[in-house]
Amino acid sequence: MHMQSCTISGIEYQEKNMTMDVNTLVQQQVPTKDETTLPPDGGREWTTQEQALLEQWNQSGAERVDMPLSARNWLDPQRVQRIWCFFPKEQKFRGFVHYTETTEGPPNIVHGGCIASALDVAMARCAMGVCNSYKLVTASLEVAYKLPVPMPSTVVVEAECTSRDDARHRLTISCKVVDLETQRVVYNTGSAVFVDLERRAAAVGPSK
Repeated sequence: MHMQSCTISGIEYQEKNMTMDVNTLVQQQVPTKDETTLPPDGGREWTTQEQALLEQWNQSGAERVDMPLSARNWLDPQRVQRIWCFFPKEQKFRGFVHYTETTEGPPNIVHGGCIASALDVAMARCAMGVCNSYKLVTASLEVAYKLPVPMPSTVVVEAECTSRDDARHRLTISCKVVDLETQRVVYNTGSAVFVDLERRAAAVGPSK
């Protein structure tokens, strides 16, 4: 089977080339109060199998970390529906992603860009749990496409922190995507570097 791998380098965050100060970026992360929001699972009725696995996670100490989304969100929850869980004791993340029929790239296959977007969000939620901060930006993102993801389908995402650079307020998260039925078929792997803007802003100090 044809294997593909890609690196999304166009969204790399370069600290030395920033045109806005960090405090401005932190302020822009705050949502507008009158903003219309949508549930991250799109109101989907999850299957018995999905609910059973979620219950197992709950019994293992999972905490739901999915949040209401802006109606303008690029990853429309009517298109890509998800449930995100963080496990504080393990410092790991697990979640569901359900790709609907509107995520097609090649016939009956989920578009690679859609997968990359979903993994970016999943790893960001993991990073938020690890560093207990909601003001993070993606510095770099890599996704390996091991197998085509059928559409529609539900997959399981697992992620954890693999390295941390507190001096630069950065952490690296790695993830893998497996099938729901056996959790042995690996569709994708990925990694991302995130910058904690809140801690960086505190280190830089107030704007002048």
